[in-house]
Amino acid sequence: MNKKKIIFIVVLVVLVLCLAYFLLNGSDKGLEVSTIEVSNANILRTVDMSGGIFANEIQEITLPQGIRVLKVNFLENDPVKVGDVIGILDTSQLNIQLEKAKINLNQLEADIKDPGRKIPSGDRGILANNIDKANESYKKAEGDLNLAKERLEDLRILYENGAISQAELNNQINLVGTLEVGLKTASLNVKDAKLKLSDYSSQTATTRDDLTRQRQASLLDIEAIKDDIEDSTIKAEINGLITKLDLKENRLTKDNELVRIQDPNSFKFIALVPQEDALLIEKDQKAKVVIAGVANEYQGIVSSKSKTASVDQSSGSSTPKVEIKIDILNEDNYFVSGFDADARVETGLVENTLSLNNEAIKKDEGGNYFVFLVDSNNKAKKTIIETGLTDGYKTQIVSGLSLGDKVVSNPPIELKDGSLLKIK
Repeated sequence: MNKKKIIFIVVLVVLVLCLAYFLLNGSDKGLEVSTIEVSNANILRTVDMSGGIFANEIQEITLPQGIRVLKVNFLENDPVKVGDVIGILDTSQLNIQLEKAKINLNQLEADIKDPGRKIPSGDRGILANNIDKANESYKKAEGDLNLAKERLEDLRILYENGAISQAELNNQINLVGTLEVGLKTASLNVKDAKLKLSDYSSQTATTRDDLTRQRQASLLDIEAIKDDIEDSTIKAEINGLITKLDLKENRLTKDNELVRIQDPNSFKFIALVPQEDALLIEKDQKAKVVIAGVANEYQGIVSSKSKTASVDQSSGSSTPKVEIKIDILNEDNYFVSGFDADARVETGLVENTLSLNNEAIKKDEGGNYFVFLVDSNNKAKKTIIETGLTDGYKTQIVSGLSLGDKVVSNPPIELKDGSLLKIK
């Protein structure tokens, strides 16, 4: 075979191979994609959160500052029952105040019977100055009472949601009562000061009215002192363990000292949850709780969701967070108030529903969810769908697709409606 003939045969073979390559690949044009099928699945939506374990019932008694402790009957970690006297504060100064108030009351009652000797007299400037002082005292008392009432409303909400004990709420109620007494006293003092000025030379009848008001104020003072004396006996209002005890015999109480009692047999999980997750959580939803370092998993149920949201400044986030509480249904010896823990709340479940992996679902500029359905000609068809529950991996398909439909998984940016597809 001569050289020319060999060259001709080689060129012919190359041409045949090239033609075969283009013929074979000509029917395989299109954008290469992967597909998945619409299938039936169970979808469970959950919300994860991190928080802590806390005793279900807590009593905190704030101690008045500067009072001598006469007696302490328990130690920290001692068990106590409702009504147990934990400690006794010195009431000697209060007793002196009570006796003075009673003497003042007796004098007022005697003056009311003979008011002629108490007709006011003196310098008008002094009386006018007394009004200014009384008004200042009233404004302060009014401000203190308003703040206490606002705090009481906040505590009522916390109590209704199980965040605080009845004892804490009662403490604030008692404080509001004391401040109301103080405001009434201040109001009476203002009235008394004005009365003394306007009735600078008042007659006996006016003086009797003045003395009667003073008597009413004195009675209120006596009741307030009696309440303080009663509060000087520190009592347990719940059954539990003393977890904090700032009482020391023969020592004056200091600022911010307290007595805390906790129920050691009933616990709850508490966490602050971002707004978008809190919207999915409702009372009585099932939950699972895990304590850091403990292998056991505990069953729980959502017991409350706070009605107020707040921003945690220390977190650096501006997202409002809502307090969620979960009651633990199967506590054991691993539970200690203050432990770190995590919880997962089941916020929704649909069974045997049409579903699709989330990576196939996109959202257009109009806010519509859609997929690229693969038609019989291997072309992409943009299909609007209605979605339902999602677990973060799969999403419920409410309408727009049927069981077994093939759609493009992870659609590339260049994929358009009507694009020719090359299925991997």
